[in-house]
Amino acid sequence: MFIPAAAFSQTNPQPAVAGNFDPSVPRINKAWGVALSPSANNDAVSAVFMVPADFVSALPGNRFPRLRILWGTDSTQADPSRKTHLEISFDRVSNLTGSTVQLPLQYTIRANAASGPNNEMESPIPPIGGMIETLAYEDFDGWAGPPLILHSDEYVIITITRVHDAGDPNSGNIILYGVAYEYYADL
Repeated sequence: MFIPAAAFSQTNPQPAVAGNFDPSVPRINKAWGVALSPSANNDAVSAVFMVPADFVSALPGNRFPRLRILWGTDSTQADPSRKTHLEISFDRVSNLTGSTVQLPLQYTIRANAASGPNNEMESPIPPIGGMIETLAYEDFDGWAGPPLILHSDEYVIITITRVHDAGDPNSGNIILYGVAYEYYADL
C-alpha cells in the first residue's frame, strides 16, 4: 500500500517542492512532494490510513510492518552533507485518547547513527535532484515503541518529523514523495 505525499498534512505548510529543481526543467516534468524545511521548529508531516482488509493479523508477530520512505532533497551540498535526521512515530488512532497523549517514537534515520541492532539507521545520501528509497526498519532492527499488533480496518496515524540538529547536516529541504507500507496479505 502506498501513501502519497498529498495525503500528508504539514506542521509548516509550504508549496509543493520539486527535487529536480533546475529551472530548465518544465514544471510539468518535475517530481513534486511535500517539504520538510531545515527549520529549528522541526517540521513534521502526518497521515492517517486504514489497515487494509486483506492484512493478516493472525500471523505470529505480525506487527506494524516495514515502511519504505521515498524522499529526496533540493540541497546541492557535497556528500555527506545531504544526509538528514528523520524521526518516525506511529500508533493506532484509537490510542490517542487525550490531548496529552503522544505518538510513540518508533524509528530514527540520521547521520552518525549508532551501529548494530537498535532502532535507528544511518541516513543514506540522496542524489542531487533525485529520489531515494529508504527502508525503515533495517532487517536486524525493530521498532522502538511497544509492539503494535494490528488488525484489518483499524486506523493508524504516522508522523515523520525532520529534526534539524547535528544528525541533520542538510541545509536544503527534505522532500517527501510518499511512504509504502509493507504487510502480509490474505490471498
